[in-house]
Amino acid sequence: MSADAVLSLQNQSTSVDYSVHVEHLDYNYIEECKNVKYVEKILKVLRSGQEGIYPHLIEFCESHLEKLDPKSPALRKENSVATAASLLKDEWSQIVEDMKTWQEETKRNETSLKQQAVFDLGKNNIPPIRGSHCSILLCETSNAEEKRNPSKCTLPRDYREWDKFDVERECERIDGNVVNKNIPSAKGHSKIKTKVDASFLTQPEKLLLANREKDKGNEAFRAKDYEEAVVYYSRSLSILPTVAAYNNKAQAEINLKHWYDAMSDCQRVLELEPGNVKALLRRATVHKHMGQFELAVEDLRMVLMEEPQNPTATKLLSETEKLKERQPEQQRKGKKILIQEVEEKDENSNDDTKAEWIDSPEDLCILYSNRAACYLKDGNSQDCIQDCTRALELQPFFLKPLLRRAMAYESLERYRQAYVDYKTVLQIDISVQAAHDSANRITRLLIDQDGPEWREKLPEIPLVPLSAQQHRREEPPSAEVLQARAEKAARDTERKAEIRFTVLKQEGNDFVKKVQYQDALGKYSECLKLKPEECAVYTNRALCYLKLERFTEAKQDCDAALKLEPTNKKAFYRRALANKGLKDYLACTSDLQEVLQQDPNLQEAERELEEVTVLLRQSLALDSQAKSRKTVPITEVEGDEEVTSIPTSEGSCRGEDISINIHPTNVYEFGQALNAARCSGNTAACADLLTSTAPQMLPEYLSTQLDGHTISFIIQVLDSHLLEKDPSLVFQHLNHLHTTDRFSIVLMLLEKDERHHITHLFEHLSAIESTDFTKNDVQNLANKYI
Repeated sequence: MSADAVLSLQNQSTSVDYSVHVEHLDYNYIEECKNVKYVEKILKVLRSGQEGIYPHLIEFCESHLEKLDPKSPALRKENSVATAASLLKDEWSQIVEDMKTWQEETKRNETSLKQQAVFDLGKNNIPPIRGSHCSILLCETSNAEEKRNPSKCTLPRDYREWDKFDVERECERIDGNVVNKNIPSAKGHSKIKTKVDASFLTQPEKLLLANREKDKGNEAFRAKDYEEAVVYYSRSLSILPTVAAYNNKAQAEINLKHWYDAMSDCQRVLELEPGNVKALLRRATVHKHMGQFELAVEDLRMVLMEEPQNPTATKLLSETEKLKERQPEQQRKGKKILIQEVEEKDENSNDDTKAEWIDSPEDLCILYSNRAACYLKDGNSQDCIQDCTRALELQPFFLKPLLRRAMAYESLERYRQAYVDYKTVLQIDISVQAAHDSANRITRLLIDQDGPEWREKLPEIPLVPLSAQQHRREEPPSAEVLQARAEKAARDTERKAEIRFTVLKQEGNDFVKKVQYQDALGKYSECLKLKPEECAVYTNRALCYLKLERFTEAKQDCDAALKLEPTNKKAFYRRALANKGLKDYLACTSDLQEVLQQDPNLQEAERELEEVTVLLRQSLALDSQAKSRKTVPITEVEGDEEVTSIPTSEGSCRGEDISINIHPTNVYEFGQALNAARCSGNTAACADLLTSTAPQMLPEYLSTQLDGHTISFIIQVLDSHLLEKDPSLVFQHLNHLHTTDRFSIVLMLLEKDERHHITHLFEHLSAIESTDFTKNDVQNLANKYI
């Protein structure tokens, strides 16, 4: 064969067998190549020697492959065959000694076989034993057996007979024999041990054996033999606890409707791996079947947070929420229970009703335990178990719910769970004879049911701490215990007082709804004896006083409420109504303005303010008629403050002379002067008041009494009196007026005529030429008013 032919065959074998080009057998290409499979092919070509032997390049390729994939099969190397030279002297001596021992044992076994054989040269012989010159004869019994059952003797078949052999029929026959004779009963797996002693195994061996047992459980699960699956999963967990085995066992327990065992398996999974989706989903299924719909919804929502598109969780959540809606309200809400004890009323007693709110875990635990006892007497064991479980969640190792749950388990023939609860009861108090008797009785039942290995199938019995174990003789309480008891008693007294206060307040509110204000007064007064610093009770009692037209007491309660809460809106409003009843319209106006400052949308306060304003004007008019041409002091003036008396127009019903303080020093004085001028319609006095007031102080003075009538009156005064005298002052007042609190809200409530006055004012102001402002400034300012 020519050289070209040899080269073509080499290239063909390289490209066909390994798909590697010769140019790729290079250091640079191997170093840059990141494809693990292709690097493995390059290594195979280099090791084959088809393109030559390159030890350094092979070593370089192996190191690069090891970086890419340390577990690559191509890196495996066969060890050389061991020889005597490769072994140590002691090792070789041990091997030789073992060989000699084996040879001697073989000889002894062969001798014993020869001695037991029966020799008979006159009968049919079988082939001689290897290494001997004797033949072993068939016994007559064996020959007779062959004669009776000739079909058991398998004769050699020729090729034609094999062609006629029906494989399917033979398999069916064999399967039938196996089914009839060799297959154990369906309950055969109950004899399988659920625990495996793997203490002598290494960790890798434990993992291998645990996986093998888990695979057996998976096969049983696929065959729908869930009890056998649970057995093999338990064996796997006894070797090495894993998340997968617990999850699979939980699903098998769910299919068997063993809810508590499934719940325990799910809990173990979540301890090993918090947030495991499968465990949460299966625990939600258990909660749903146990009627704990809220817990099921919580677990399903956690699943959907991790996997929003999980169809199983979505469907189960929808079903659970529907069941939760159908669940009675009493079952959904039981965290806080009101218990009322109604006793017979005496002639001299007002109310002997006692109420107590149960909000401590101890009291709620007792309630669950008592209801479980009722369920147990009615034969409702399932609900009894649920209530006992809830009680034990609130107070672990509580004796009564444990004993009642054990009885319920026993009535449902769930003997293993009952045995565990009875044993837990005996750990708490060994003197409970009922637990002793029941435990002994269940022991005999479990032995008959599960055999000698019944203890291995029991759930884990919890260890009761020493603090929960009851002793026959109690030691006298220590000083710390006595102090704790005293503190608990004080807390109980305080809690009862709080409960009493809540009940009295609620009764007072009920009387108010029934329009029985006198009875409500008594309840609120008793509330204030218990808690004299409760602002809401003062405002509630003030309402009752208002309804009974006892305005002085109502005002006193509102004052007390405002001392406790200076910004209480209800107190201001009800004091305003009390002042209105006392005909103190000015104080009523001030309180209503405070209410509107806190809540501008309160329509009741707006209506009251309008009504009180009219009443204030009428009262001022009546006073002016009663004291014609006499100065009516509206505001007391202290010091050397200037007081001006401005006559009103002739024929006015408000009197001819009203004294107004045109130099106020605080908000109250400014409000009194402005109200007097507005109620009397004295625009000239208001003009003097605005002239003497700094524009930047105007928002502060108007903050407590700003309303639509006040704005309209000020706009009228600025337009009719001050615009011609001092346009700059008008501009400055308008520039500060819109910064007052609630200005924008009050501006929205102005009527059409009042808005028209504002438009006229800005038209007149824009027509005036001044060095202090321009028409553009006036237009920008007008945009904030119009």
